[in-house]
Amino acid sequence: MDSKKYNKKILFVSSFTPPLNAGSGRNAYNFAKYISGQGVDVTLLSLNRKGHLKPRGQEENLKIIRLLYFNHNLITKIFSLTIILPGYFLLAIKNDVIFVYGGNIIAFEFILLFGKLFGKKVVFRSTMFDEDDIETLVNQRWIGKFNRFCLKKLSIYFSINPAFSRSWEQVFGNREKVFESVHGVDTKQFYPVEKETRIRLRKKLNLPEDIFIIISVGYVVERKGYRNIFKSLAQLDFPFLYLVVGDYFVPEDHYLKNLNKEMKDLAETGKSVLKDKVVFLGNKLNVDEYLKVSDIFILNSDKEGFPPNSIMESMACGIPTLVRRIDGVDGFFTKDGQNILITSGNDVDLTESVNKLYFDSAFREKIGKEASIVIREQASFELLWKRLKNRLIIQGES
Repeated sequence: MDSKKYNKKILFVSSFTPPLNAGSGRNAYNFAKYISGQGVDVTLLSLNRKGHLKPRGQEENLKIIRLLYFNHNLITKIFSLTIILPGYFLLAIKNDVIFVYGGNIIAFEFILLFGKLFGKKVVFRSTMFDEDDIETLVNQRWIGKFNRFCLKKLSIYFSINPAFSRSWEQVFGNREKVFESVHGVDTKQFYPVEKETRIRLRKKLNLPEDIFIIISVGYVVERKGYRNIFKSLAQLDFPFLYLVVGDYFVPEDHYLKNLNKEMKDLAETGKSVLKDKVVFLGNKLNVDEYLKVSDIFILNSDKEGFPPNSIMESMACGIPTLVRRIDGVDGFFTKDGQNILITSGNDVDLTESVNKLYFDSAFREKIGKEASIVIREQASFELLWKRLKNRLIIQGES
């Protein structure tokens, strides 16, 4: 069935697209770009806050549309609907499949309804538990009942982990519309490299050739658990360099502008605790290169849309991954210690785990190798698109 040429038009809808950096937006962009590379007509729609980005663009075969959105206050947001809703309406007419990434997109319910009104297939994917899982959406004050009405009409609910699937079942009583799968990684970009390539990349990135590199990827915010990481790494007795790839200051038109003080404080704390052993790199487009030259990856968040891009990408690059136990971490990957290490998140536990990986090189290599195999065999974009395409064809999309 997957050998059939898929000739339907797909619209991806996300709150952000690059160069703005948000996990769900980046994954929507990457997956849409992959599908468009398979010869499918794909458009990516997002919001253009205050008009700072180009309204239209083209990334290889992927078409990008950004609808103007003034998010200064409630009045300007309501005014923006006069631009956004007609855009949703017209794009719902023009496309055959509408794929909405997250419940934090203004008036996302309407593009789902427009899609169903014109007989299109509509797919919704939650991004973070306790924010836009099904139970949270239908229990929201004022709009919860409307959300339930809209979500009930979905063709497919894309659940990225068992916790999201359970949330759907709690509300609607069954899993008939649930498509459960990790969100996928482009394994042609994220993959393990040989020692010679690592050395060459370190030279290119101006990094020491012979030091142990620890890396984290994500905004420098409290939710990511950086304070405990700083404390744990300060206890290490071996030489290392800690790379933090992610914004630690954003411009005034950024959606995280209110966290600038928090980010600045965290970055200053990291520098105070770790001195020259930490480097804050800011946002990078070549995240894959920094992952490929690193020895271990740490994610210490207390809340994520698991599995987040950073874990999937680090595993794909064959890097041993330390992750704090959060809802959804179990279920897609094998047991603790086989391809990821799960920690409690406190600094003592993190220190012990990092020490184990540093001093037991055979164990470190084993976990990294098995992690890359898991991603390649279970979570590549190629496999995800094959499964999703077949599901759409089964539902009458051929």
